[in-house]
Amino acid sequence: MSNYPRGDGGNANYAMPTRGPGVYFDYIGIAWKMITKNPSVYIVGGIVMLIAAFAVQMPAQIVSALMGGSTFQVDPTTGATTGGPSLALIPVTLVLSLVSSAVTTALMTGMSLAAIEEADTGSTRFETLFSGFKNFGNLFVGSILYTLAVYIGMILCLVPGIYLSGALSISLLIIIKEGLNGVDGLKASMERMKPYAFSMFGLILVSVICSGLGIIACGIGLIVTWPIYSIVLGLTYRDFRSHA
Repeated sequence: MSNYPRGDGGNANYAMPTRGPGVYFDYIGIAWKMITKNPSVYIVGGIVMLIAAFAVQMPAQIVSALMGGSTFQVDPTTGATTGGPSLALIPVTLVLSLVSSAVTTALMTGMSLAAIEEADTGSTRFETLFSGFKNFGNLFVGSILYTLAVYIGMILCLVPGIYLSGALSISLLIIIKEGLNGVDGLKASMERMKPYAFSMFGLILVSVICSGLGIIACGIGLIVTWPIYSIVLGLTYRDFRSHA
């Protein structure tokens, strides 16, 4: 049995009762209240996570820069450019990019996990922000499959991509919280979210816009607003999680 029983109209033993499957746009306002109530986690922790995410992406960027300029030469007499990128570095860049993307995904998912913990218990801890590395191998596979599915869907007349964005939206949280592998995580998300896929995409879109509003304040406000999307995703997952 799960440690997180489904809510029953406020009688369950946790801070915020779950509502049952559905898409609730008021979670955006609730997310903002959670940020302002616990800034030491969502703001300070968010800054640390952004710095960490930037740091893990640097190796791939450095190798990519080296690859782009390592073999280019200019003929001083004619000005012609010869050579090109080092093909040997392409696999290295690809691997580093995939790994850094997975690490960044784990870090960003940590914000959702903190929101889930706070909703369940009434409080959360700074270290919870880094608990997204649980089941990292399967998260790595799941994040690649999710990206490919949505990308291919977007190519196919856009609508399939919109549908898949909503239907697969909680797959990574399922992988981490329920210990599933990457493929089963995507399948579970599809099964639970398919009746709500388009409305969930709408919630994602509005949440992302709200998360980016902080950039209006000379970019500084972004450190306050960017967690909104991740928190909304975490609260939504609670309403759909498995209790078997």
